[in-house]
Amino acid sequence: MATNNAPDSPKIFGITPLLYVFDMAVSLAFYRDKPGFSINLQSEPEAGDDSNFVYLKMGEIELMLNTQCEKKKRPDVPDVSRNKAHQDAVFYFWMCKYS
Repeated sequence: MATNNAPDSPKIFGITPLLYVFDMAVSLAFYRDKPGFSINLQSEPEAGDDSNFVYLKMGEIELMLNTQCEKKKRPDVPDVSRNKAHQDAVFYFWMCKYS
């Protein structure tokens, strides 16, 4: 793999995955309750586990979850073809211009 060592190139210092999930409550039951992530921020705190977006942390590890559809527009079952192609993951690289 080629690397760019130019002095003015940005340096990646972290990555935060954004995963699109069908049911936030089910996803939180896994990510929070199994490995031990904590909710650091959520879009609708009053909704509890039914928020549309949560930002989770576990030590230095970060993870963002966003619902595929807002609750009022959510179908009864997930769209299998959407998940089949793994189209629901985005990775954010945290960069700074100087080392």
